[in-house]
Amino acid sequence: MLAEIETFLTGSRPAAPTSRVLATVLFTDIADSTGQATRLGDERWRALLARHRQLVREGLDRHDGREIRTTGDGFVVTFDGPGRAVRCAVEVVDGVRDLGLEVRAGVHTGEIERLGDDISGIAVHIAARVTSAAPPSRVWTTGTVRDLVIGSGIEFAARGEHDLKGVPGTWTLHEVTANPVAGAGGCASRPLRRILVSWKSGCPVARDARGAGSWRWTGRSPNREAAGGRRLLCSALARSGRAELSGRRRAGCLRRPTSGSSSRSRRRRRRSDC
Repeated sequence: MLAEIETFLTGSRPAAPTSRVLATVLFTDIADSTGQATRLGDERWRALLARHRQLVREGLDRHDGREIRTTGDGFVVTFDGPGRAVRCAVEVVDGVRDLGLEVRAGVHTGEIERLGDDISGIAVHIAARVTSAAPPSRVWTTGTVRDLVIGSGIEFAARGEHDLKGVPGTWTLHEVTANPVAGAGGCASRPLRRILVSWKSGCPVARDARGAGSWRWTGRSPNREAAGGRRLLCSALARSGRAELSGRRRAGCLRRPTSGSSSRSRRRRRRSDC
């Protein structure tokens, strides 16, 4: 009522009350969203975007994230603690691969200003710039986040110093390389594996960047543009641990190559692997 009286007397609405609080800010962004929308068309892209948003919001519910707003194809979220934000970001980045999408995420902890349902402040700008610097399918953070989660089991690798547009100074950014995953016996550390994908004789071939093994396509009629192929690849790689994909094209259901096996046993393995 007082606000309405002030608006009537002054001709302008009163400014929304502000409060500064310490929070962890997470930004997410779909990589190559314009290219995806162009390839899929408006209707299919809207449907995919809706599934993406549903998946992200389910993750926010599990990790007590507070959705502030969406940014077209990304999210702005706050958390009470940096550990929850990092775990949520890793879960989202991993989960959207099943949709054939790659998401980059940036996390920073600092003081923010609450403006009603929105937020502002330099900490928000820093989190946005960290996200812009991160490659697809990566979770990058500031050193502040890394220092605050020491002892949590979350592991990081330094990714050099960066100038964040509009932010004073040079910032050392870090990539999340291992994340505690809850299991039957508590939390275990699962390192991310980098999988390099290439094409040979028209078929996709995946190779572990550490030289630990390789996989080849086992489906029929390989098609480089096959819809859902990347989802099958992710599902197959997930059997041997968390996988981080890179490469321009990915398709097919992959398994470790074998030699000297019959066509019948190959068919059995193909059914079990896929």
